[in-house]
Amino acid sequence: MFKKSKKISTGIDISSGGFSIAAVSKEGDQLNLENFAYNYFEQNVFMDGMIIKPEIFADVVKKTLDENNFDIKSVNVGIASNITFSKIITLPDLPREELKLIAQQEAARSFPLPIEEMNFDFEILENTRSDNKVDVIICALPKKIAKNVVDSFSLAGVNVEAIDIGSYAMIRTLANAEMINNPNLTYVSVLVGYENTDINIVNNGMPVYSHNIQTGKRNILESLKRELHLNYWEEAETMLPNLNIIVSETDLSPDSDVYKASNAAKNIFINIASEIQKTVNFYTSQKGESAMPDKIILGGSGICIGNIDKYLSNKLKIDTVVCEALKNISYQSELKENRAIPLNVQALTTIIGLALKGLQD
Repeated sequence: MFKKSKKISTGIDISSGGFSIAAVSKEGDQLNLENFAYNYFEQNVFMDGMIIKPEIFADVVKKTLDENNFDIKSVNVGIASNITFSKIITLPDLPREELKLIAQQEAARSFPLPIEEMNFDFEILENTRSDNKVDVIICALPKKIAKNVVDSFSLAGVNVEAIDIGSYAMIRTLANAEMINNPNLTYVSVLVGYENTDINIVNNGMPVYSHNIQTGKRNILESLKRELHLNYWEEAETMLPNLNIIVSETDLSPDSDVYKASNAAKNIFINIASEIQKTVNFYTSQKGESAMPDKIILGGSGICIGNIDKYLSNKLKIDTVVCEALKNISYQSELKENRAIPLNVQALTTIIGLALKGLQD
């Protein structure tokens, strides 16, 4: 018998705070986390979806890859949904090439840039086929942003295989972890990234309604710095593993700084909870009360303190859990901790999904 070949795919997620990267392999049906890393940007190199200092960015990427023994030639890159344009539309159930033409015409009408200035893609929601109609997601990214990403990685000697929306990558991770696989349930996927939070209603493994707010981990860190009069971001970052949102008396800390920091972080999640509630209310107003979501699933680097799931469960009265990004993916014990920075498993949510994109059959 011939040995099955191993295929490796790499995902990288960029924000103004830094980037995370993971390599996942597939051999037969077995997935394995080969490597991961995270690094900060010491300078402002990323702003409004653009890499504004490509040479510095490339140097940090190359250094991180070398120091963490990544042997890669290409990556799938995640971007925030707020710099893309997307829309779900219902079209006649036609052959794919005809749907593409209609979807492109709709993109030209709906999106704020001329179609020739955008990279356009679409996906058919297969599970929505009914009465000779089907729903289609149309997405577009300004070409100047796509070129900026590709050119910047090229300086680091890395090719960009694909550019994907981070919240869609999270949904891919959830599907692999078998967390959104019950076709009879409706889920809310909440990706709390560094600068943005993406809220997606998910049916049959596909997003059917999306909402984005510009609130994320950066706001938590800023709130801690302000509340505790900290001088450096790193001071706020190192506090996060010790913090819990207070949901019962057992969560109270005798340390006054920890207590203040926990309340400061909670204020950010009060806002996020409100936006989740608004999203659910709007969705059910369109689809009916029977469409009320059954479960909320949290992921992203902003899920960086304890009890967020308990807090949202209590406040929103919807069962809430955190994403098990590494479920159904094996890994070596020494990969549990990054050589430089402690592992926040939730920070893997997007990059695992980006890597899985390159392993789809």
